[in-house]
Amino acid sequence: MSVVENISAGGIKFRAPHDMVINHKIIELQVQIPELAPLLLELDAEILEVKPRPTTKFSDVRAKFVNLSDENKRRLSIIERIVEAQEIKNAKKENLKKF
Repeated sequence: MSVVENISAGGIKFRAPHDMVINHKIIELQVQIPELAPLLLELDAEILEVKPRPTTKFSDVRAKFVNLSDENKRRLSIIERIVEAQEIKNAKKENLKKF
């Protein structure tokens, strides 16, 4: 189990325990978005970067999706639009707080 920090049609950034990603080039992911439950995406990803977090047992992991089915491409595109809409909403809230 890990925390997704960013997800798009191209890839994912997440926080994971160090031992989860050591020596893995391709990983299998199951991604569940609470707002879209019960949707569960099963995806393959190629690890691009692993950065250990100082003083923790976790690493930041960047990976790109590989071998995506057309259905998963469509689902990720929808998720990407939802994330963008949420970011715009949050930015508007922050701007309103400044006034």
